[in-house]
Amino acid sequence: MVLPDADMEMTTRIAADSAFGCAGQRCLASSVAITVGEAGDVFARQISESATHRKVGYGLDVGVEMGPVISPASRQRIEGPHRRGVAAGAKPLVDGRSARVAGYEHGNFIRPTVLDNVDPMSELAQTEVFGPVLSVMRAKTIDDAIEMVNRSAFGNMACLFTSSGAAAQAVPLRNARR
Repeated sequence: MVLPDADMEMTTRIAADSAFGCAGQRCLASSVAITVGEAGDVFARQISESATHRKVGYGLDVGVEMGPVISPASRQRIEGPHRRGVAAGAKPLVDGRSARVAGYEHGNFIRPTVLDNVDPMSELAQTEVFGPVLSVMRAKTIDDAIEMVNRSAFGNMACLFTSSGAAAQAVPLRNARR
């Protein structure tokens, strides 16, 4: 959850590392960011820039920040919800599908992907994509954002980006449904 008073540079760096590190294939990788109010446009722009500039390639090559996903089946599984999410109205800000990396043309690469205006009830919001896809959902108020978080079936972790200690203490997140 990203509040308007968050340090956007730090927030973007942490969110990008979480969503795209290890090609998004780790248990605590972020797959959803919920922005509140005017944080939406700023965060969407900055996370898109970060995704666009992340160097994708063979993980042992110097400077590579993100390697391939684990298998062709994994690549197809990740691209499916992405395709259906766009068909359902999500706006692709950065489309990482069909990625090709010179020298590794048969690799299982997906570049970082950012989808904006994801419907909280959509497959993208209700599925653990387990790949380098970040869905941005927008809330008008902090109460709306809290409701989005609390409706989620997932509950491994949640992060709140704000510079206000009072705002952080006021966020009553409950355990996710099981």
